[in-house]
Amino acid sequence: MEINEKLDAVIKERLNDIETMDISSDKTTTAIKNVSELHKLRMEEKKAITEVSESESKLSLEREKLEVETRKARGTLIVGLAGLGVTVAMNILNTLNVDIFALIGMGFEQENAFVMNTSKKLYDGVFRKNHEKR
Repeated sequence: MEINEKLDAVIKERLNDIETMDISSDKTTTAIKNVSELHKLRMEEKKAITEVSESESKLSLEREKLEVETRKARGTLIVGLAGLGVTVAMNILNTLNVDIFALIGMGFEQENAFVMNTSKKLYDGVFRKNHEKR
């Protein structure tokens, strides 16, 4: 039996006792004060239960909010790390490509013929074909 049920039972018993008592007696006054105190205790218990329930609801809501924020933070971290990884990889590839092509280009530029001939052939091939089609 919960405390509210016990208090309800005791209050009912005391009220039944008061009904049989003489209204003008000191025992009746004392019994009424006791019932009043029991009723106050019952109301305080109900208030405490309500406050606990509200606190649990707020706590549950805060936990849910925290879980959502945690998921958002993890997502942001993953995206940030992925972006960082891509940036680092691109910088490494860019550095390697520049170094490789710079080395290759220097060799070809020493002869100065390869670049000029290749450029001329590309230029002539693209523009002459397009010009002749018109």
